[in-house]
Amino acid sequence: MERPINFFTPDQNGYFSAVTFWFVARILKTSDGERWLEPATTVASGDDDKGIILYTSRLDALVDCNILNREGAAIWQVYSFGDLDVKRIVQDRPVLTFMVTFGYAADERYRLIQTDCVYRHQYFPVTFDLRNRELRVLDFEKGLFEDINRYWLPHFSSYCKSMLTQNELPADELQQYAEAAIACAEVTCIPVRPAHEVKMIMTYSPTHNDWLVAISEPRPLVKH
Repeated sequence: MERPINFFTPDQNGYFSAVTFWFVARILKTSDGERWLEPATTVASGDDDKGIILYTSRLDALVDCNILNREGAAIWQVYSFGDLDVKRIVQDRPVLTFMVTFGYAADERYRLIQTDCVYRHQYFPVTFDLRNRELRVLDFEKGLFEDINRYWLPHFSSYCKSMLTQNELPADELQQYAEAAIACAEVTCIPVRPAHEVKMIMTYSPTHNDWLVAISEPRPLVKH
């Protein structure tokens, strides 16, 4: 019998949020058979600290999975944020940072910017400082989602509510949309400017069968 997977506790991580979160991870195994879940991370612009990527769009997470799995042998999968053992992570890292993504960065010609295999994300870093505090339930502030919604107003009356519905689509249907998104994406491998200066963001819309474009603006790091 295989050992339990460290950092994986299905449906045990409760949190307060205006949208369901998803993350991309792979299962690694040591030589003695111990297994653990390794979430995908990224580094905030101008910062050395990595943060776990949280997707507001399950479809975006599947897009990344498809790209990562064609680049190497490791099998990446999409997991609900409720499956991540945050309490275990906090034992080692009491200052916990998440990169809450709400689309991909693009240049002025509406091309996605590809770096490190996947498309460059557009995200808001959110940090929870849990030193000398007991972790109960992570509470993502209302203003975070209000800002995300404002950026997508040209296309969604409420981006977060739209993602709540879209995230509930069957996995095989979302997989087909992810493949369609990759197939029709125009991509550049040349970053045109630092990540914090990118002004265009994009997300694939199953309703429009195309990539949607919005204007991005910088937002400060949110700390709790």
